[in-house]
Amino acid sequence: MVKKIQKGVIAAAGLGSRFLPFVKACPKALVPILNKPTIQYLIEEMLANGINEIAIIHNHHDNRIEQYFAPNRQLEQELKKINKINYLDSLKTIQQQAKLTFIPQDQQLPYGNATPALTAKNFVKNQPFAYFFGDDLIIEPTTGNFLAELIKKFYHYHAKLVLGAQKVSRQEIGAVSSIKYANNKQCPYQIQNIIEKPKPEEIYSNFAQFGRFVLDPIIFETLAKLPVRNGELWFTDGVNLLAQTELVIGQPIINGQWITTGDPNHWLKANLLISKLSV
Repeated sequence: MVKKIQKGVIAAAGLGSRFLPFVKACPKALVPILNKPTIQYLIEEMLANGINEIAIIHNHHDNRIEQYFAPNRQLEQELKKINKINYLDSLKTIQQQAKLTFIPQDQQLPYGNATPALTAKNFVKNQPFAYFFGDDLIIEPTTGNFLAELIKKFYHYHAKLVLGAQKVSRQEIGAVSSIKYANNKQCPYQIQNIIEKPKPEEIYSNFAQFGRFVLDPIIFETLAKLPVRNGELWFTDGVNLLAQTELVIGQPIINGQWITTGDPNHWLKANLLISKLSV
């Protein structure tokens, strides 16, 4: 029997400050890539792997992501009149297949990209789960293939965490993270250490993690031990701490490409890449 992940968590509580002033009117998660918001692509990726219990961790004072995924009967009636109801097909698929839970980010916790994971603890309970950063998009020929590879590695190696990795330029590595792989022939791509936003002298390699994680719930114990660093709670610090005692794998993406959509320049590039894939 093939083991599956049933629950997914998407971090969508960031301020999106690099998209100001636009995000005063629209959450960053709803900024579109072509005709769909980034977060919809992430949900479709999870659904392609049978993950239909999905928690979206959002800003505590903003329910517009929830509004986007809710049915709009008036709009549907108007679209039916002009024979354009099919424009909502992709959204209706999500409404029919996904059980979405919207959770405001815990204001008692520090700010950071580890905070949405901790906020989702009661939702996840004691099950393994997928955790996505809301800004990270995968460009791949078949939606969900890379996540399927992460899930496969998670169960095959009995790992506590498997994450997505990609080689980036020396100029970019300082803005993301740097992975040091262990010399383990039995388990290729075992992570020995990882550092967030390394200084030039701290760079381990040009491999960086990105926002695709398959996790054992042990991660909650690990994240609870983390100190706040530079005003933030970094998920990478949790990955590094867990890697000191447990098996953590950084699986490179091969038949696809990771791109962040967190700033306008990369967002524009993501639009162009998705457009080419759609032709």
